[in-house]
Amino acid sequence: GYVYGVPWGDAGLHTNRATRPSGVYGMVKRACEEALLLQARRGLRMQILRLFNVYGPGQEKAVTYKSTLFLDKLRQLSDARQGEVIPVASPEWVTRDFIYISDVAAAFIGVMETRQLRKAYPAIINVGMGVPITVGAALAQLAEAAGRADVSFSYAKEAFPWDVGRNRQAPYYAGGQV
Repeated sequence: GYVYGVPWGDAGLHTNRATRPSGVYGMVKRACEEALLLQARRGLRMQILRLFNVYGPGQEKAVTYKSTLFLDKLRQLSDARQGEVIPVASPEWVTRDFIYISDVAAAFIGVMETRQLRKAYPAIINVGMGVPITVGAALAQLAEAAGRADVSFSYAKEAFPWDVGRNRQAPYYAGGQV
């Protein structure tokens, strides 16, 4: 979602929507896409997959805030004392579109197989589930699954200026279809 920037509504982020990165991270990602598209005009056969919020095995090796949010909170839930309040660096209302790593792998395989047949180069494809969930709802589910109803969360009042507060892809790739 960072390539798109701050969304204008809840319609979902679709590849035909204009990009307006709101931070350095999104700007760098978009610049990399432009470099690849330039090479595609020179004959490079490639696809660009815009991954939404990926989670799953290997996440513990990640170093970014977003990729470790739930892993860190799970650790904090495990170590928390009864009644403890765990701080969260984003507001409760921030929305994400999470996709499991095996679904991402399936998307890569599907794109390689499908695009080789169609010879449609280049293409930009969103890879997410198209199902929004707030950070608050996701952490509540995590606490419930961990059996820690005795612990609560304290959310930030405002999102970071560069954060994409409502991050949901339009249903272009959803549930394993390319």
